[in-house]
Amino acid sequence: MIGVIAEPAEHDVVREFFELFKTPWEFYREGGKYDVLLHAGDCNVDAAARLVVVYAARKTKLEEELGISECAVRNSPCFLTYEEDLIPIYGESITFGTGKNGLLADQYTREDAAYLQETNGRMQSRVGYDLFREVRSLLTVGQPAVNASMPALELHIAFLRDLILRAGISLTEIPPVPDGYRFIVCLSHDVDHPSIRQHKWDHTVLGFLYRATVGSMIRVLRGQMGARDLLSNWLAVLKLPLVHVGLASDFWREFGQRYVELEGGRPSTFFVIPFKGRPGKKGKVQASSRVAVERVRNWCSRDRRVDRQRAGARGIPRNTKFDGGFRNRREDALAVLRTRVPYAVGARRSVIRLDRWI
Repeated sequence: MIGVIAEPAEHDVVREFFELFKTPWEFYREGGKYDVLLHAGDCNVDAAARLVVVYAARKTKLEEELGISECAVRNSPCFLTYEEDLIPIYGESITFGTGKNGLLADQYTREDAAYLQETNGRMQSRVGYDLFREVRSLLTVGQPAVNASMPALELHIAFLRDLILRAGISLTEIPPVPDGYRFIVCLSHDVDHPSIRQHKWDHTVLGFLYRATVGSMIRVLRGQMGARDLLSNWLAVLKLPLVHVGLASDFWREFGQRYVELEGGRPSTFFVIPFKGRPGKKGKVQASSRVAVERVRNWCSRDRRVDRQRAGARGIPRNTKFDGGFRNRREDALAVLRTRVPYAVGARRSVIRLDRWI
């Protein structure tokens, strides 16, 4: 068990970090028994643990206790060498003299940026950067394009895992893939408009008409679509008035059945927006016409095969502010969802930059 000591303002990113590093953990509580005690900042709790790890970009009292005086603080981004990889550090960092430890070192000066040693009968580790500030930056800001090939977040997790194992502590961890496989695939669908009959002469119908007529013809001329698909789209346009008067089936309503048939019995997740008419301050008004949590029971109950699938809430970017805040809005949406869908899996949160492309 890992006990985490962090400022309340960092608790959200701590939870997110351990959604990725799937191992038993909790926020430190007095009297708790921990194999690993992880301090974010200065070490201000003297609790019994087999390994104490202190992450901080400034000098702490731990250096004074261990007699480490050669500390150099860096205020600019840098790269730290970890085995054969480089970990980009975007905030402040600190190094601890000449490189003798070999755990983590500055790419250019080769000075140690971390150490692990036994003191007074227990293992202690000091890492010279703010872990959760780095994680927050990666999740909310991202990396510059030049560093896009560096799996920075995974390397932070790998380094902490390595520290624990080097201290002789066994680690129970849920891997992100099934045993014996290299990766996993999740089937999911974003549900926007499950029924065209719900729309009259709005932007949704106009967009459909354009794509089915002019857009389809352009795709045929470009060699991106065959004549049979073009004919099918034109027939759908001719069929639209009959759909609205109830003389023809709603061809959009049948999408759920088609997805389920294509998936061959492999269950998937259908994501719907949380609330009708509440797209968020930076969202577009058009989002209000999409299927929302309040209507999801009527939608999925039209076909029992779809009803047996899983459903979740989507469409809440991290940097979009809702009344009551992101967490309250997400929990409200999930509470409604769980009353309408047998298998409500949760909210899919996205990291989206709305002002420019990353």
